[in-house]
Amino acid sequence: MSETKVPAVAIAVGSHNIAIGMSTCGEWVSLLPKHLQTFQPSAVIGSCGMEDINFHGMNGSETFEQFVQVFELTKAAGVKLIVMGNKDQPCCQSFWGEYALLDQKMKELAQQEAPLLSWIDVNAGFLHSQSYWVPRYLDTYVGT
Repeated sequence: MSETKVPAVAIAVGSHNIAIGMSTCGEWVSLLPKHLQTFQPSAVIGSCGMEDINFHGMNGSETFEQFVQVFELTKAAGVKLIVMGNKDQPCCQSFWGEYALLDQKMKELAQQEAPLLSWIDVNAGFLHSQSYWVPRYLDTYVGT
């Protein structure tokens, strides 16, 4: 039996990256309908929370309300939404509680709305990786 190998780059064929740095969930409520209509995706991958909470003074519950609006748009279009959770970045320790609240709410909604909504916990891996990269980053770039 022969095995057909597909190059990794082939997976991205037909994909589109519509990332807008520092954008909020609220901004995506107005941006997403146009992109859903233009690209007609089967899935959308994104994140929600850090910019809303860090830079726009929102809390986890307010941000979740905007996230629900984003999800309702993808759900109405029959498009799966895959959302990456937030991560406890060292710079933003005062917001960790709001990230955790938002992530818990998104996770619970994903459990109710599967398979149209998936939530991925990126914080566990991020925290694990910090024990590796933070000391090296500080030594290399800060000179401690």
